Amino acid sequence: MVAVAFGLREQPGVPVAEVLARVLARQQQQLLLLVLVPGNCEHVIGAAAALCGRLLQACDDVRVLATSREPLRIAGEADRLAPLPLPVPGPDDAGGVAGTEAVWLFSDRPAQ
Repeated sequence: MVAVAFGLREQPGVPVAEVLARVLARQQQQLLLLVLVPGNCEHVIGAAAALCGRLLQACDDVRVLATSREPLRIAGEADRLAPLPLPVPGPDDAGGVAGTEAVWLFSDRPAQ
């Protein structure tokens, strides 16, 4: 599904993760944040780990944000996080979202 989102097609004898890694490696002019949210990655943990591991190995400017209750167990994986608190509605911002840990994490991690 990730390759389809990038408009890529399978090539005979070449794993889709390899095709995607080659394409992204050639386009490393900007930081790319790949967000994997198929519900939770534990449903496809093996495939998610293989894809993320290959992309992180091949592409210096790719960061992956994946939701899962289980670690991918790949090189470069950041610490697992506890669930983040829900925002409390405030008068200055719709839903109190701007000051939450989730927004900070989403904006801070790709920069690392």
